[in-house]
Amino acid sequence: MKRLFAGLMLSGFILISCSTGPNNPVDNNSPGSANVSVRVGNVGTMAKRHDISLSKLIISISSQGETPILDTFPLSGNGQMTVSKTYNNLASLKTWTLSVNTLDSKDSLIHSGSTTFNIQPRQTTDVSLDLSARFSMLKANFFPIRDSVTRCELLVNGTNVDDSSFAKQSAIGNTVKLAYDYLQTNIAQRINMDVYGKMWGLDTLLYAGDTTITPLPGSNASYTITLKWVGLALPPPGQATMTVTLGAMGTVTVNGQIGVPAGITMINIPAGTFQMGSANQAFINAYWNGPTSVPIHSVTLSAFSMSQTLVTQAQYKSVMGTNPSFYDSGEVWPVEQVSWYDAVLFCNKLSKAEGLDTVYTYTGTGIYAYQGSNYDTLTSVGIDFTKNGYRLPTEAEWEYACRAGNTTDYYWGQNFSPLTAADTTQIGAHTVCWLNSPNSTRSVAMMPPNAWGLYDMEGNLMQLTNDVWSPYSANSQINPLATTSSGWGPGNVVRGGDFGNSTVINAMKLCAAFRSFCGPWQPLNYLGFRLVRGAH
Repeated sequence: MKRLFAGLMLSGFILISCSTGPNNPVDNNSPGSANVSVRVGNVGTMAKRHDISLSKLIISISSQGETPILDTFPLSGNGQMTVSKTYNNLASLKTWTLSVNTLDSKDSLIHSGSTTFNIQPRQTTDVSLDLSARFSMLKANFFPIRDSVTRCELLVNGTNVDDSSFAKQSAIGNTVKLAYDYLQTNIAQRINMDVYGKMWGLDTLLYAGDTTITPLPGSNASYTITLKWVGLALPPPGQATMTVTLGAMGTVTVNGQIGVPAGITMINIPAGTFQMGSANQAFINAYWNGPTSVPIHSVTLSAFSMSQTLVTQAQYKSVMGTNPSFYDSGEVWPVEQVSWYDAVLFCNKLSKAEGLDTVYTYTGTGIYAYQGSNYDTLTSVGIDFTKNGYRLPTEAEWEYACRAGNTTDYYWGQNFSPLTAADTTQIGAHTVCWLNSPNSTRSVAMMPPNAWGLYDMEGNLMQLTNDVWSPYSANSQINPLATTSSGWGPGNVVRGGDFGNSTVINAMKLCAAFRSFCGPWQPLNYLGFRLVRGAH
């Protein structure tokens, strides 16, 4: 975020020696005149410390009724420099004002100082002054840049002093430093900070905030800017605001980050009973696989927890060491091109990393040849629901969590099929789909969550479940899991719809009751997964 360095002091020492010269007799009846020597030392010491290149030093000497003296001395570099000059024949018995300023290569005022002195006959006068830094220095540190952040703009009183762009996503843990600029001290100034990122392929303002500060010379004061989410969709979980502390010579404190945290947030899902499936004839007629959502039947489930978002590319890579995604666009975009077997291995490895019992067992590995390609497989996979580790949701758990107490086809209270423009607008406002993201995934949690706080339950990517494909039964069930296939197969059930590229088909796939399947060995770029843990 932003770092503010305010009010540095420069101990540029000024020695003014005054004496009468041989051509300037002084007696009791004549004030006479004097020669004044000015020496400015250590001009660039503090400037060098902060990478400021000074270009010139200006000395001004004036007194009422006298012709002002103005001298400009060129400076090169930013190291230790000394400037000396003797001014002859200055009138004594008068008050003189000495001013010293330094400028940088842009002619911005960097240091300034002034003092007064009197020239007395037959005396040498020593005067010293400090040059106060007339600026504050702004630096920006972007702590783990997440999502698709593209640039940050810093504006002072409406003037853009820094527009730093990020050509590619920064790795987690890295910082990106923006160039410094100067703020004049002792003057109130408005600071605006805007953070932009990619949403639906467009460069969009995500966060914005402003504050007024008055930097003081030599002050270590700190200030805060609250950046508020102004994106078109709802903010990522817990990221509606970011509090940025601007501190002089200190550390930057940021409460909140851009995007979703790297850790996996689990949402508690209560135990309950619901009606699984859909008898909506419009939905059934649109489904090319026939009436797979019927008969509607009663399902009772124990409590469990489910990951708030799809597993992201950063999360997958942190566990597995690779990112297989086709849409490799950002760390908080959902991982895809993972097979059901890949998801099983991820769950087991994450469980071990967190000291949990693994849910899945298997006897070995193998290769499945399909259409000229070889795919990795696991043999004799078993699932133990008594273990406390991570796993995929069952098909029933997924639909129950997606509905979040709702009985309509879409979790926000709408039924298929969309008949009006307003219906279609609602789909585009709640899901990553063909309306806002044709042919590509998007960052997780860019759209509103359902009533239980789960993001992307419909849209963005289709999602793997534990179940092997099987037709429904009308019988009531408790914690069902289909482990054998009858009908199509072998294949695992997938749910949730995806970003899609057409209207009717994808509107149907986004329904809570929609079912499809894929081979457990198939890594598809429209297929991802989320995690579940049982209540232990």
